[in-house]
Amino acid sequence: VASSPSHLDFHDRSACAAAAQRIRALELEVHSFHAPFADHIDISALNSGRRDTAVREISRAAEAAAAVGARYFVLHPGPETSGVPRSERLDRMDCAVEALDRIAWRAGELGISLVLENMLPHLFAGHVRDLLWLLGALASTNVGICLDTGHSHYAGFDPVAFMARHMGRIAYVHFKDIDPVVKADAVAKRTGFYDACGQGIFCNLGKGITDFTAVRNLLLDSGYQ
Repeated sequence: VASSPSHLDFHDRSACAAAAQRIRALELEVHSFHAPFADHIDISALNSGRRDTAVREISRAAEAAAAVGARYFVLHPGPETSGVPRSERLDRMDCAVEALDRIAWRAGELGISLVLENMLPHLFAGHVRDLLWLLGALASTNVGICLDTGHSHYAGFDPVAFMARHMGRIAYVHFKDIDPVVKADAVAKRTGFYDACGQGIFCNLGKGITDFTAVRNLLLDSGYQ
C-alpha cells in the first residue's frame, strides 16, 4: 500500500478503516505500507521543529499501516531532495538517527516492522554506506533493510553481492530491474531520475541486468518469508 493520497489518504481514518475492511473481505494480506516521502518530510532536518513535523507525519502513516494490517513499514531514510551541503551531512545523519529511533519505537508499539529502503545516489543518505551507518547508529534493534534491487543498480552496487553480505539485515525486498542501455545514457547525460523513469530505466523484470535467479536462491537459502 502506498501513502499517496491517490492510493490511500493515511490522514483519513475512515478511509483507512474502510480499506482495512475491504482487504479482510477479499481475504488479502498487506505485506507492506510505504511511508510518505516529500521534500518537506525531512527526518534529517537540522531544525527540530521541521524534524518533529516529519516524525509526526510518518508516525501517522505508521498508524494507517497498522490499521490495514501491514507487516512492514517501508521508509526512505532521508528527504526527497539533493544538494545537501557537505558541511551539514554529519549533523543531518545524527538528526536522522534521532528521528528514526522515535519512528522505530512507534512502529514497534503498533506491531509493525520498520524497514529502511536503499535510496537513489543523488539523494541524501542515497549511498549504501549511509544506510548501513544509520542502521549501526540506531539504538533500536527492530529496524531492518528493504532492499530495492533497481535502486541498487542505479546507485552502482550489485544487489546480489549486497544480499550475500547483509542477508541477516534484509527483511523485505522490492523487485526492480534496470535497462543497462538507458542507465548508461542517463549516467552519461546526468539525466534526472524522473526523466530516466520516463525513458524506461526500470524495465520489465528479467529484461535488465538484475540476476533474479541468484536473488531467489539467496532468499530461499536464508529462509526468507
